[in-house]
Amino acid sequence: MKISAFDLATQELWAYRDDEGDGRHLAKLLDIAAREHDVDLQAVEAVRSRKLENTERAGIRKGVATIPITGPIFRYANLFTRVSGATSIDGTARDLRQALDNVQVRGILLSIDSPGGTVNGTNELAKMVRAAAEQKPVIAYVSNAGASGAYWIASAAGRIFLDETAQVGSIGVIATYIDDSKRERPRGVQQVTFVSSQSPNKAPDLESEEGRVILQSRVDQLAQIFIEKVAENRGVDVDTVVEDFGRGGVRVGADAVAAGMADGISTYEDVLGRLASGELSDAGRRRSSFMGKEESKTMPEKITAASLAAEHPEVASALRAEGHKAGLEEGRKTGYEEGLKVGLEEGEKAGRDAGVKAERERLEGLEAVALQGFEEQHKAAVANGSTPAELATAIVAAQKEKGGQYLSGLQQDQKALDDTKAGKAGLPNNTSGSEQAADGKKRQAVDAKAHAAEIRQVVAEHKGRGITLSVDEASRLILEGRAKVA
Repeated sequence: MKISAFDLATQELWAYRDDEGDGRHLAKLLDIAAREHDVDLQAVEAVRSRKLENTERAGIRKGVATIPITGPIFRYANLFTRVSGATSIDGTARDLRQALDNVQVRGILLSIDSPGGTVNGTNELAKMVRAAAEQKPVIAYVSNAGASGAYWIASAAGRIFLDETAQVGSIGVIATYIDDSKRERPRGVQQVTFVSSQSPNKAPDLESEEGRVILQSRVDQLAQIFIEKVAENRGVDVDTVVEDFGRGGVRVGADAVAAGMADGISTYEDVLGRLASGELSDAGRRRSSFMGKEESKTMPEKITAASLAAEHPEVASALRAEGHKAGLEEGRKTGYEEGLKVGLEEGEKAGRDAGVKAERERLEGLEAVALQGFEEQHKAAVANGSTPAELATAIVAAQKEKGGQYLSGLQQDQKALDDTKAGKAGLPNNTSGSEQAADGKKRQAVDAKAHAAEIRQVVAEHKGRGITLSVDEASRLILEGRAKVA
């Protein structure tokens, strides 16, 4: 089935300048496309002329290959592009390759006068231009319009020069939807479309809000790529493109140069002549100002950002880049120092809080294991930073020491008591038997009273330590030598 230029045009997304914002420019282009067969074939032949060998539109003069990028830009060439003066990306790419391969070509000049064109293929051609600029000097000259997709391509050149009246920019993407259902309905034409249920976004209903959101998202994504590529090609950041490169509009001549969108004001012949002479042989990725002889000016007495960008864009660009880099480094340094300061303060506070908490828990633990009668051990543990476990160990050791002293004293007392009972207390030898018996009874009475006193004292001492003893238990402890009465 034959596809017409109108069919192709209505199927594309456009990186195209639209001053009115209502699609009328694009509508005019589509109207021209619809009349693609209303042409004079002799006129088609008349526009053809001798070109650079093996190219469609490129010419060569003074060792400089001139590749025109004029009119609307389409992905592929057809009769419409040839007759109307439009540009095909496919044909321009072939001409660019031939210019690179031709040993007679010392430099390449892109002669641009275009409102833009389809997104399809524009990024690929821009990449080819950027790569070509690494092999031979590539200059873009805009005589009238270098808008939208045309500016995308121009931004990839080593440098961009403008006529004083040239307009550049219009960075963005447009999608146009034409509803011809009202026109076709009276003719009895109705189009019915079926979309697979698994693919609801394949053909969104643009009459619905959901369908419009889908298409808007697609347009925004493509525009973001456009912006990022221009920023990369011009050596600036994305924010600079968004804020300073027209915000979707165009900038004219010197104003565009001041904004960093181009590198200087000149004329086509002057740029071609200097490119042919080798004066612009370094126009690869280096960007600098270039003024034609008739436009050359002296440096103004007062240097402003605008004048510096206009007269010496390479300096302005370098200053912007250095300022951006310095700002980032200073920001990182300041952020690091502030973060370190806050971190130290918070760490110090957290450390103090943790230390206070730990000391409080230690003191509470010491109180929990302290026992009456071991106050000295508790006081020493508080002072020297001992843990509750260390205090408990100290108390046990003290208890063992006291127990040993207890046992030694009890054993001595028991020996004295045994000696008394056995009559070894030193009674006189001349005492009569009856007197000795009476004395023994007295000593037994005294011993019983002493034993009872000992029992009471042992019971009291154990009670003070929280231990309850019966009389029999206390007596047994005394007799077994396991208690001591002070």
